[in-house]
Amino acid sequence: MKNIPATKVTEEDITKTVTYASNGHIIPVDSNDQPILGAEHPIFPTDPDDPTKVIDGRILVVPGYKPEQGKPNDPVAPAKNPSQNVNVPYIKESTQPPVPDNPTPQPTPTPKPKKPETPKTPEKDILHSQMNLMFQRHVVTTRTRSIRQLQNR
Repeated sequence: MKNIPATKVTEEDITKTVTYASNGHIIPVDSNDQPILGAEHPIFPTDPDDPTKVIDGRILVVPGYKPEQGKPNDPVAPAKNPSQNVNVPYIKESTQPPVPDNPTPQPTPTPKPKKPETPKTPEKDILHSQMNLMFQRHVVTTRTRSIRQLQNR
């Protein structure tokens, strides 16, 4: 651990200025060296034994990307200046299968003609036909009676 050097104390006013700088960040960047939107930018951890230094960070998991070198959770060395950011390059993962240079044309499927539908329960159709026939007979019979009754009057 480093200390600020001791100063001889006198009767005069003493002013010492100590400047702190924040630790650098790990910045995931794309192939154009631009920060990846939505990716975290963690700060390099401070060395617990020497607060003037930082220790290795870790490669992050960035959805849709893979690290150009290494794999997630591998160490990332800080810059010589502990307050500087370190860019970690990532490659965008393909979300679609590669398209061949000369794709083979696919034939257009022709629709198959529909088969005529057979009633699922032919018994219902037969019963319906029989009931319809019985109704027609009833109507004819009733009309015939009505006509005879009118004629007899």
